[in-house]
Amino acid sequence: APQVLTCGATSFPHAPTYPYGESVWKEIDRSGHSTFDEAGLAAMVADVQKLYHGESRYFLTGWEAGGPTVWAMVFRHPELLRGGAPVSTNYRGRWLEAKDFSIDPARVRLPVSVLFCDQLKGPDEAGRQGWLLQSKEALDAAKAHGFTATSLRVAPGRPHGPLAEEVLAAFAAILAESGDSHTQAR
Repeated sequence: APQVLTCGATSFPHAPTYPYGESVWKEIDRSGHSTFDEAGLAAMVADVQKLYHGESRYFLTGWEAGGPTVWAMVFRHPELLRGGAPVSTNYRGRWLEAKDFSIDPARVRLPVSVLFCDQLKGPDEAGRQGWLLQSKEALDAAKAHGFTATSLRVAPGRPHGPLAEEVLAAFAAILAESGDSHTQAR
């Protein structure tokens, strides 16, 4: 699986924490971070479709710094997704200009469930409030660009983390609403 670059890291180019060689970095420099990430996600989806008979549209989640990638895919390619569940994410509209927001009709009904941990103690709450503000900015951008099936929910009593149970419950609810029992059985 590729390590995404749209995570907001500031140590580019050629960050040593990434496993990419010089030729890959040259391609990234040429094409851009978001193009690289979109191609990596598309390759993973193609592998899942081929190896495991995955469907053409998929669910996407990301936690904290994974947020910019999730939001970029939601906003650029709603037609590729069944739903999104950003969790306590960063969002600053990175790699998104007004022209990048999709006008595909799929955006109107794409379910995006923003999930958040419960309040934190001490200085960690300041970070949580920052993520909450950024997520609200993303939801405002969604509304401004015609995404209408969005929600924000705080998970009572849950600590800061990827909230896997809540993400899977959100995706299961989308499947149940669609009546897609064939998919639910997989």
